[in-house]
Amino acid sequence: MTLARIKGKANKADIMVGVYYRPPNQDVEIDEIFYQQLAELSQSLTLVLVGDFNFPDISWEYNTAEREQSRRLLECVEDNFLTQLVKGNIVTKDEEKAEVLNAYFASVFSSGTSCSLDSQPHELGDREGKQNEGITIKEEEISDLLHRLDAHKSMGLDGLQPRVLKELADVLPKPLSIIYMKSWLTGEVPIDWRVANVTPIYKKGKKEDPGNYRPVSLTSIPGKVMEQVILSAITSHITWKL
Repeated sequence: MTLARIKGKANKADIMVGVYYRPPNQDVEIDEIFYQQLAELSQSLTLVLVGDFNFPDISWEYNTAEREQSRRLLECVEDNFLTQLVKGNIVTKDEEKAEVLNAYFASVFSSGTSCSLDSQPHELGDREGKQNEGITIKEEEISDLLHRLDAHKSMGLDGLQPRVLKELADVLPKPLSIIYMKSWLTGEVPIDWRVANVTPIYKKGKKEDPGNYRPVSLTSIPGKVMEQVILSAITSHITWKL
């Protein structure tokens, strides 16, 4: 291990910086000598250690390891109150950052559902349990929703600006009502409404950790309007049945 002391400014403690490389086949005895040095340094100085320990079986997220030698390093880290500051490689290019964030968001995304959407009927039942003809999509309701759009909101991946949709609120309800009804009857949603621009929003903590970001999806505005139409129809139906 190579060490260098960085002198602190007035009223600031010195920092010891160490660089260490551990060969994959290093003996246990040499590991123990290193751990002893690490313990002594961490008790007397602020220590920053960088390097490659060659313990690929360590899960830093869950603080677990498969091999005994790897677990010994985890014990040393815990016993000496050390903290791993960097998980993985730091990426600097925008494309690399996008890939890292995308991989993290995908890993925590849950696609599970409590029911099979394909098996659900599209009709709504009446008070006697009989199936009626389904919902009625009114052009007036679509027009009202378009008029109430915030023109300053961001657009979805389809490129349709909310300002344009709002200005055409008296023209678009007819074609949109046809699309909405077709979607309801077939149980299918246009592909453009299923994709989104995902923006990572920083929450708190270390900015290098992708877990400290939450994804915000900018989806199609016509798709959002349809969601409101369907929600309104289902809510009205449930209220009527009660």
